[in-house]
Amino acid sequence: MRHGWKIVIIWMITVLLGGCSQENVPVAESSAKPTGEGEHAEAATEPSGFVSFEEANRLGTIKVQQVSHHSLTGTIPVIGEVQHNPQKVAHVMSRVSGWAQEVHAFLEDAVVRGEILARIDSPEYLTAQTEYLMALRRSKFTLNPDESRTAEALLTSARQKLLLLGAGEEDIELLSSTAAPQKYLPVRSPLDGTVVESNVVKGNAIKTGDDLYQIVDLSTLWVILDIFEQDLARVHNGLQVKITTTAFPGDPSSN
Repeated sequence: MRHGWKIVIIWMITVLLGGCSQENVPVAESSAKPTGEGEHAEAATEPSGFVSFEEANRLGTIKVQQVSHHSLTGTIPVIGEVQHNPQKVAHVMSRVSGWAQEVHAFLEDAVVRGEILARIDSPEYLTAQTEYLMALRRSKFTLNPDESRTAEALLTSARQKLLLLGAGEEDIELLSSTAAPQKYLPVRSPLDGTVVESNVVKGNAIKTGDDLYQIVDLSTLWVILDIFEQDLARVHNGLQVKITTTAFPGDPSSN
């Protein structure tokens, strides 16, 4: 009989202990929260792409202004090449054959319009001067009206031939006043500029059509830019351009 009570008492103690453990476990689980769960829940309420003012101020100063229309600005880096202005380039060609008797202009020399660059000893030019003087004398001493018109026509033709050979108005006036052919044909610069090419050497033979000089007015230059196709839509007339050259890297110019 005593053994039976012992069994009952032990069973009751076991039940009580089990009940206590069942009541305590849910309380502990409900009061505990996983680390970081509250932070994720709070972050989930913020919209996508949200940046707080504190974070924005840390990255940079916030500027607030009224919404308005503005053109977007940007820079298009391109490469280019500096070239002569083709509207201010002149090739001085020889219009006669002969020899370079005098050379007065050389590479990189600055010259002005009408300045004598060289003189050519040309039999062709000497013959044309003689023909002009003969026509001039005939026009002066012809009294018959019909012959006078013919003489004037011959004089005009002889004058035109001298101009085609490269003689200037001042050369023809000197020829008319002195009535003596000039020994050499002067070659003059057609514009103000710089000699960028010279092919004249004293004593060398010259043929009709030879390129004697290239004169360039360097007061203005062209810059040819290579723009990528995807950038063409952003390029328009009046766009400001800043140019930096390898020769003058610290001297940018804008136009």
